[in-house]
Amino acid sequence: MSDLLSKQISYLDNSEIIQLEHFAEFLLFKRTNNISQSEIDDIPTSELTGLISKSDVFDWLESPDEDIYSSEDGVPAKW
Repeated sequence: MSDLLSKQISYLDNSEIIQLEHFAEFLLFKRTNNISQSEIDDIPTSELTGLISKSDVFDWLESPDEDIYSSEDGVPAKW
């Protein structure tokens, strides 16, 4: 592993480490099963949506820490 990658990983929190592990599993699965990028691009959106909904990849969005904006934030857009 490169020094740069090791350094970047050391800055990740636990939920980001889990996401990185999932991505590494995907890369290894893709290589082991000789799946090309064009085959991945051909996966139907409905199938990808189903896979994502069954995983815990986006569970962090349910955290109260992520709910940092309200309707009082920002300024109205001027058209």
